[in-house]
Amino acid sequence: MKKLRRLQFRLALLLAGAFGIGILGALTSRGEIFPLASWFLFSLVPQQVVSYDLQVRHFNGHDFDPPKPFADVAGLLLSRPSISAYQLVQRYGVACEKKDAPGAAEALRLLSAKFSNAPLKFDVVRVSYDPLARWRTGQLNVETIAQP
Repeated sequence: MKKLRRLQFRLALLLAGAFGIGILGALTSRGEIFPLASWFLFSLVPQQVVSYDLQVRHFNGHDFDPPKPFADVAGLLLSRPSISAYQLVQRYGVACEKKDAPGAAEALRLLSAKFSNAPLKFDVVRVSYDPLARWRTGQLNVETIAQP
């Protein structure tokens, strides 16, 4: 019986310690102390998500109406879509929205290295949505911010 009481005490102590570290972790700049997470992090999920995309209007003699996302256009990317291409599109979109011409030019130069050499016309769009509304209804707000 003593063994069971000691085990219960240790388990309670472990749970209280994890809870305490979680509370203290919520007060740090990162919001957690890895690997123990704070349950309060779930309230930090963004209520509005903003990302950028390239909507291709013309590529290699083909016109797209409505425009297609760059990752869906066959033959546009030299290799399969990757996270680096996505990150460059995000960087390019932010630079276009901030009217940062040097930053946009650098991001486009790096992005162009991933594209084939065929003629290309595209729009830079800002995609924003509420994650729950998108899950329920599929609703996205798409706004053209640049047409290079």
